Amino acid sequence: MCGIGGIVLLDGGSPDAAGMQRMVDALRHRGPDDEGFWVQAGLGMAHTRLSVIDLSPAGRQPMHVESPSLSIVYNGEVYNHRELRRTLEEKGHRFRSSSDTEVILRAYAEWGETCVTRLEGMFAFALWDAARRRLFAARDRLGIKPFYYHLDTAAREFLFGSELKALLAYRRGPFGLDMAAVDDYLAFGFIPLSRTPFRGVRKLPAAHTLTLERGSLRLQRYWDVDFCRDDRPPVEAPEDVAATLEAAVRRHLVADVPVGAFLSGGVDSSAVVALMQESLDAPLATFSVGFEEPSYDERAFAGMVARRFGTDHHEVVCTARDFESLWARTVWYADGLAADISNVPLYMLARDARRHVPVVLSGDGGDEMFGGYPTYRADRLAAVYRRVPRPLRRAVRTLSGALPASTAKLSFDFKLRQFLAGAEFGDAARSHFAWRTIFTALDRTLVLDTGPNGLERSDTEDALARLFHTAPAATVLQRAVYADINSFLVDSILAKVDAMTMAHGLEARVPLLDREVVELAGKIPDRLKTRWGEGKRILKEAVRARLPREVIARAKSSFQPPLAEWLRTDLRATVCDVLSDVRLRALGFLRPSAVGVLTSEHFAGRANHGFKLWLLMNLVEWHRLFVEGHWTDGLAGRRPRPCSEERGAPPAPRH
Repeated sequence: MCGIGGIVLLDGGSPDAAGMQRMVDALRHRGPDDEGFWVQAGLGMAHTRLSVIDLSPAGRQPMHVESPSLSIVYNGEVYNHRELRRTLEEKGHRFRSSSDTEVILRAYAEWGETCVTRLEGMFAFALWDAARRRLFAARDRLGIKPFYYHLDTAAREFLFGSELKALLAYRRGPFGLDMAAVDDYLAFGFIPLSRTPFRGVRKLPAAHTLTLERGSLRLQRYWDVDFCRDDRPPVEAPEDVAATLEAAVRRHLVADVPVGAFLSGGVDSSAVVALMQESLDAPLATFSVGFEEPSYDERAFAGMVARRFGTDHHEVVCTARDFESLWARTVWYADGLAADISNVPLYMLARDARRHVPVVLSGDGGDEMFGGYPTYRADRLAAVYRRVPRPLRRAVRTLSGALPASTAKLSFDFKLRQFLAGAEFGDAARSHFAWRTIFTALDRTLVLDTGPNGLERSDTEDALARLFHTAPAATVLQRAVYADINSFLVDSILAKVDAMTMAHGLEARVPLLDREVVELAGKIPDRLKTRWGEGKRILKEAVRARLPREVIARAKSSFQPPLAEWLRTDLRATVCDVLSDVRLRALGFLRPSAVGVLTSEHFAGRANHGFKLWLLMNLVEWHRLFVEGHWTDGLAGRRPRPCSEERGAPPAPRH
């Protein structure tokens, strides 16, 4: 796992060496073991290395081969690199290292741009083909690893990097703020699809390649999740699921360093730990994070699994004080503007894990693959609800509005109001994404200041609806899963995991998103994934004999801290400071009066606006860092203060 960055100058000029060094500095946290950059006429490549496969200097990047002359910077792991190496050696290729990086280079030399279809793993890379003056880049099938890019036709330059900070570092200045992306962010807590917070900067979509040649940019999709292929029989046997998971976990254990695991105590991470321990001779290191508030704390379940398999188990507790001292730091690392409320505890978990191992496996992706999210059951329930007579539905909405606002984890009043807000849409796609919406369209109209020329509104909700309806799928559940894979999973969940783990130079692997697991999941009938009160039915059957009964039987529980309550109590002063009228007016696009209403209602207990306040706090701090230009303080070892001088600043990260 590494950090990559670079520039192509379309006029053949020489890259700025100082700018390349700034790229390296901005990415150093992603690769603490080695770093460097390389420039030639028209091209610069930067890399920071986390050594996982081939720890020797032979695995250094940027890496080059001759005949043909190819160069690469690469972030990720190719789990079938040994098999590909043997195939390439049979075709006459001779290797100078045992790294998977060189395998990609020689695979391109042999198969050209189609080489990506042979790579099994997680990756984002940029490869320079000197003979063709072509930059070829690719991102893995599920978008586990990030790739940002910017083509400036006026300046005749193309920038790319693992993080937005790499692009900002070379430019030494911000890009223009994309207010449509801000609109998206407030809606969902992340920015879906290819858009980023900056105008002209894009994310390479998952399962896509990018080719830059003679000033022309071309994107092409090379793989997709297809639920409608009729050449595959359905998968109905839990034993088939178990066998596929076993093989996926074995593939994800390929490394020349120790590998540990995140363990939440849920079915997904527990299954991964069980299968890992079966493949290892030594005790596995596992890591959990919990909270002092019992209803939010899942460490008891994680402990059951750890004891079952005799793991070397480690726990960390996230408190309100930790949140106050670390939240602004997580904004710096999540520079793409993704404000998941689990960012801080995940940051702490990754920090603890990195003290013991450089690589961990996690259970992310299980909810999408096996139908675990409550929203999938809500999709089904909504179809029934819409058949209820309108007067009765109005009575239910009135009742929900009269319920007291609770800050308990996924409280009944929260779930009911959220369900009703989505179920009233006549369109299944609109309902599905309404359940993932934090600021509704009306909310955003109230909180965003349109200004004299009106606010640029996003068309993302329409794009997500099209994604849902045009999915290669036959059922509502399949369409919802497909839409989530291409939005919520890649742009929120995986973006969060990458940012918070790579903040500490920790590689996180996701075996439940192995291609074979994903394609098998696409063949499982809906009835074996979810029913009215239960999700992941076939997955639970597949691992039932391996896991404690209590883990199999427990209800789905989201990983989150008691943030809503903390914002009313321990973090109240921080909220007031960050969302003060002075700071909001300085942004120029948030209405202080509307934000003040949200704050007052939350503090008084009249409503639970915890998610909304959290998004606004992250937005204000992100703007200060990356638009107002304070983000470079982090490179100098100084974290900008998110609050007033009197409240003090969080400690600066050092790597």
